[in-house]
Amino acid sequence: MVVPYIGGTPSGVAKVALGFGLPIIVTDIVAQGISERNIDKIMIVPAADSSALANAIHNLIQNTVPDEVTHHPAANDWYTLVSVLENIFDD
Repeated sequence: MVVPYIGGTPSGVAKVALGFGLPIIVTDIVAQGISERNIDKIMIVPAADSSALANAIHNLIQNTVPDEVTHHPAANDWYTLVSVLENIFDD
């Protein structure tokens, strides 16, 4: 996943992608909100640096083998996420 934000706040979408074991490319804006324990799945590029972003995308495509993407158990599926969110907002 690529999260090329040049401003604003960290991304919840990036955190969800990491929760599913996906490697991601983020700008330094987004990286501020990501836990250190996920650092092995993240490529960080400077915000608004299109060359660095293009290089990171190229490297990710060239160096990622599909089997390297972590497959999490059903406990981390979308239905569970939706259920947790519904419980939060129902309270």
